Amino acid sequence: MSWKSGVTTALVTPLQEDGAVDLTSFRRLVQDQIHGQVSGIVLWGSTGEGPLLTQREKFVLLETARDVLRSVGTPPQLILNVGGSSTHEMVQLCTQINPDHYDAMMVVIPPYVKPPIEGLIAHLQAVREFHKPLMLYHIPGRTGRRLSPQEMQQLLSACPHITAVKESSGDLEMLSFLTQQALRGGPTPTRYVGDDPLYLEALQKNLAVGVVSVISNAIPGTWQSLSPQD
Repeated sequence: MSWKSGVTTALVTPLQEDGAVDLTSFRRLVQDQIHGQVSGIVLWGSTGEGPLLTQREKFVLLETARDVLRSVGTPPQLILNVGGSSTHEMVQLCTQINPDHYDAMMVVIPPYVKPPIEGLIAHLQAVREFHKPLMLYHIPGRTGRRLSPQEMQQLLSACPHITAVKESSGDLEMLSFLTQQALRGGPTPTRYVGDDPLYLEALQKNLAVGVVSVISNAIPGTWQSLSPQD
């Protein structure tokens, strides 16, 4: 799979007043993303209440999204956020997902745990057996763990299945480093901004090819129209 440029939407999970997943609204949201011609959809992310969903709810959302996407000749890439604090639980979840039902996975730096680089490498290598492209999600504000550029380089060298990075540090420092490394012949993961307000600046500076976006839940077509096209 080749990662697409442009907008990948971190899809929200609509809930009813009693806390149950609102599948009718969810179907409509997926249809809105199709009409907006976004490049990808992330399910089970923090924007989608991923840490609070039960496993059954996650699988229902996945199959509902797939059902809607079947109507599209070239559907958006479907990316599952499988990461969490527990390596064991992450692997168990991945074991139970049909590999034909999604395109790629996203794994966040384990929240709260603040692992050393050796532990983080082991955590990410644990999903290599599932043979899916991996997007590394770096968001220090939520996890409490900010990678140094040197640690990022070490991760990419040890885990070649990391083929994309969602960078959500609130600045462009890491994206600048990764861009410079790519120019020097280093690891070249596809680079995505994880903060909507920084997206256009990152595009102007050629630091990223796309954004994993929250605002595109509301204006997918408008946001995608500002993006480079493959």
